[in-house]
Amino acid sequence: MTPISRDEFEKLPESGAHSNGELLDWMVDTSAYSTTEIEQYLKISHAATLSRLSNLMKQGLIKRRVLNHSHYWAKMIHTGDTL
Repeated sequence: MTPISRDEFEKLPESGAHSNGELLDWMVDTSAYSTTEIEQYLKISHAATLSRLSNLMKQGLIKRRVLNHSHYWAKMIHTGDTL
């Protein structure tokens, strides 16, 4: 692979990667999304999408379910503190 000129670099489209907050805002509480749908929204690789989703799941912000070998992700719904 050879380097490209600065002019070529400036013409490249910017990465569409959104912050975790933007991703969570994009996810509707009443829907679950496939990894591919989230990958297309983030405009990053499948592996990077899985990594980000796994980290969000570890933080308790989203949950995952598997249906017919497809992974679906949904935002956790927090109903407030319970005593």
